[in-house]
Amino acid sequence: MERAADKDTPTDSPTHVEALIAMEVPLRPTRVHFSTATTYLFNPAYGGSALPKETGPPIGMAITHFDVVEQDLSTRPTCRRGSVRKFNHLERIEILKQAEYHVQEIASFCMDAIALRKSRQETVDEVRRERKRKQQQDSSRHTKPRMFHPSMMGCVGSDDEYDSQEDEDVYEFEEKEEDEEHCM
Repeated sequence: MERAADKDTPTDSPTHVEALIAMEVPLRPTRVHFSTATTYLFNPAYGGSALPKETGPPIGMAITHFDVVEQDLSTRPTCRRGSVRKFNHLERIEILKQAEYHVQEIASFCMDAIALRKSRQETVDEVRRERKRKQQQDSSRHTKPRMFHPSMMGCVGSDDEYDSQEDEDVYEFEEKEEDEEHCM
């Protein structure tokens, strides 16, 4: 009687190295294709998800769309990737004027944007100062210990409880002893 294991060759086993190599499929870049594109058109409005980095008020989309356009993509040639257009300060103001915002409202939007940028810059400065302070603390901890530090003199306790005046007292005492030795 022939066993099932005898029929299988060593390369037929899924745990065999040669079988794994034979199972590998050459990797091809995967692409996704769409047949239709639906575009929702919105009017411009104040706001948006991002504040411009340098100047001007943020502009975004109105709450509801005013039109929907559907396109068949199967007949169009593949399009190349584009980049997002960034508007300068004056272009942003002009867009808001065309969206029928009053000049005083636009000025208010600009002032809000300035205040927000200032607040963000203050936060960045605060974080930098904190990092610099921590870095200085870490570097000061790695310096050589002071000669009359309590840990060097066998004192127990935290550095916070230690009075730096004790260092000066010990130092003055040793200076007096040295002066007395020289006088003799």
